[in-house]
Amino acid sequence: MSNNLDPDIFKTYIRFNCFVCDQSFNVELKNLPHKDSLSCPNCGQPMDNKAFQNIKDAAKLINEAIELLDKGNEYDKGWNFYLHWDKANPLPKKPDPYRIFYEKSLD
Repeated sequence: MSNNLDPDIFKTYIRFNCFVCDQSFNVELKNLPHKDSLSCPNCGQPMDNKAFQNIKDAAKLINEAIELLDKGNEYDKGWNFYLHWDKANPLPKKPDPYRIFYEKSLD
């Protein structure tokens, strides 16, 4: 950003959730277009490459829009926006081992 404010205030990131180990982690939006792949930092589970490429392309477009809209520290000259979701897609339910055992014992 071209303004004189602390750049850490304006960090934009995407939060990812790994379904394998339930780990959540953030990646700065400006860093995504430079990555070749994305894996969970906790368990190493890789993200589907096609999905990652789509997210990476979207991040590049959003970064370009941020640069176009940023007019420095002049309040009435520029624009700002943010992306917000109240909640991510829910985690798939883990199978209940007791229920599976119980259902098998009924057979």
